[in-house]
Amino acid sequence: MRENFEIALALVFDSEGGWSNHPKDRGGKTNFGITSQTWKAWAKLHGDSRPLTEITREDAAKIYREDYARPIRFDSLPSGLDYALLDFTINSGVGTAVAELQGCLGVSRDGIMGSQTLAAVSHSEAKDLIHCLCEARRKYVRKLDTWSTFGKGWLRRIAKVEQNAAQLAAGRHPAAESLGSQGAADPATTQGYSGKAVGPNRIPVYEYAAPLAGLGAAGAGLVDTVRSVGEVHQAVSEVFPPWVWFLVLGGIVGFLTWRLVKYVREN
Repeated sequence: MRENFEIALALVFDSEGGWSNHPKDRGGKTNFGITSQTWKAWAKLHGDSRPLTEITREDAAKIYREDYARPIRFDSLPSGLDYALLDFTINSGVGTAVAELQGCLGVSRDGIMGSQTLAAVSHSEAKDLIHCLCEARRKYVRKLDTWSTFGKGWLRRIAKVEQNAAQLAAGRHPAAESLGSQGAADPATTQGYSGKAVGPNRIPVYEYAAPLAGLGAAGAGLVDTVRSVGEVHQAVSEVFPPWVWFLVLGGIVGFLTWRLVKYVREN
C-alpha cells in the first residue's frame, strides 16, 4: 500500500543501519543498506559525484523507492506483505524475493511481479502469505555459504519482519526497533548483524549495469527487472528446459566444425 511506504522505510532503515564494511558481507561496503556499486550506478545516472560515505537517508530512500519498491509493485500489495517483501528484496534482491513469494502462491517462479502474481496475491490472505514468505526466506538464507557468519542476524531480522508485517496486516503500526550496529568488522560481533543475503553467483546488477545508464529509460527498466546474473539464469532456465540448451549448443558446435572443415578443404 502506498501509505505504508514511509512506515516500511523506517523499519528497513532500522534493520540495515548506517555504514558497514564487513569483510564477509557479499554486499561489500554499504551505507543505509545501499551497496557501493548500486550507489556508483545511481550517482552516474543522476550526475552525483559524492562518495558512498556521504549519502543521506533521503538518498537511500529514493533508491529504495525506485529500484526496490517499484519493481515489486509495493503500492499494489496488501498491508504487511508490502513491507515483508520489500525487506526481503532489499536484503536479497528483487528476483529472489519475488520468486519466493511466487512459490507461496503456486504461480510461475519467474521473479517478476506481473499481473498474474498480483492477481494471485489478491485472492490470498495477507497474513498467510507473510508467514509463508518469511518461512521461505529462512530456508533461503540457511543455504547461503555465509550462514555461519550472518545466520543469527538474518534469523533475528526475519523474525522482526514477520512480527511487524503481521501488525501492519492487522491494521496496527509497529514501532521501529534497531537491530544493532551494522558496522561490525569482527566475526565475533556479528550475532545481530545481517549482511546482504545473496549467494556467491549472484552479482548485484549495478556491478555490470553502470554502462547502461546512458541508455535512458530502457536501461533503467532492465535494471529494475533483472537484478542479478543469478536471476537471469533462473528466469531463462524456467523458460527453456536443459535439453533445449544442449540441442542449441550441439548445433553451434556442429556448425563451427563444418565451417572449419570447409575452410581447410578450400585452402
